[in-house]
Amino acid sequence: MMGIITALMAMLYAYVEARFVLVLAVPVWVKVIFSFFLGLGIFNLIVVLQWGYLLPEWVWRLFSIAQVLLIYALLAAIVLDVLRLFHVHTTSVAIGLAVVCLGAAAYAGWHAASLPVVKEVLIESDHLPADWQPLKIAQLTDLHIGQGFNQKWLKQVVDKTNALHPDVIVITGDSIDNTVDQLSPQMEPLGQLKAALGVYMVFGNHEYYYGPDAWEEAFEKMGISVLHQKHVLLRSGAQTVALGGGTWGARYHPKRQDARLREIFDGVQLGVPRILLAHYPAVFPAAAQQDVLLQLSGHTHGGMTFPINLITKAFNSGYLRGLYQEDGRFLYVSDGTGLWGGLPARIGTQNEITLITVKRP
Repeated sequence: MMGIITALMAMLYAYVEARFVLVLAVPVWVKVIFSFFLGLGIFNLIVVLQWGYLLPEWVWRLFSIAQVLLIYALLAAIVLDVLRLFHVHTTSVAIGLAVVCLGAAAYAGWHAASLPVVKEVLIESDHLPADWQPLKIAQLTDLHIGQGFNQKWLKQVVDKTNALHPDVIVITGDSIDNTVDQLSPQMEPLGQLKAALGVYMVFGNHEYYYGPDAWEEAFEKMGISVLHQKHVLLRSGAQTVALGGGTWGARYHPKRQDARLREIFDGVQLGVPRILLAHYPAVFPAAAQQDVLLQLSGHTHGGMTFPINLITKAFNSGYLRGLYQEDGRFLYVSDGTGLWGGLPARIGTQNEITLITVKRP
């Protein structure tokens, strides 16, 4: 898979060189530097996946920005070819597009590595019991420790999350990007998460790439309960909520959705509000049919940036980012607390820690 993506990036590079870089009205040495930097973007995926957790930050950040620049330069080359069809003189346009691409790539790469902001989300539902007291949930997702995000960054995220004093903390998958042996020291801050009703998580697809059994054991030792096709009852005073976790493996597949969801909430009494943690947002329609009041998901990274957001939305049943509501049931799709190092770009999205308040109107 990695080889296929690298070959595709090389093809895009060749097109950008021929239709954009070589026609720039700039000195040859500028073209050489621009071409060399673009070329680094071909290999970002290999560099990040193989050595991301070992390299100094500035190295993988350089390769990441180069990859983003290659994508934006591809869009610029397409724009120039369209203009040429209409016999538009493109010399000055090409230089302007080159400047815009460089600026956008630098910003997108820097913004993708930023400390997450706290995003507050309000869920109001009259399906809740009459005596329901507001429940505060802090959601982390898509941390991707090991590919650009390290122990120092994670410690800041943990401190910022704890400072919110949520009732419960949930993590909705893709927390890691390497094996337990390689990442254990980097993950230590996660064990410092504290909430009155506990810390819970489900796995995304990336945990399955690096030994899910070993990671489940490691997270449990940190005091984080992994909800693998099961639920827990959270009780605060006379109030009870069923928090369930679904695991769909390394690739989402819609088969047997209803049966899987029934298994998760087996034994939950009618009238007890159900909250589902599911890495993949596409689970939502089936979850809503199984009386799930609120589903919390990640996986999409909010679409990251144009035009990747269009592809991401299409591959996730139209669910991309933010709050969705259907027939009194809710889905929240986080932009992600971190971001996968294989495509680290953010324009129009934001690393986030989500603070969800569930209350009656």
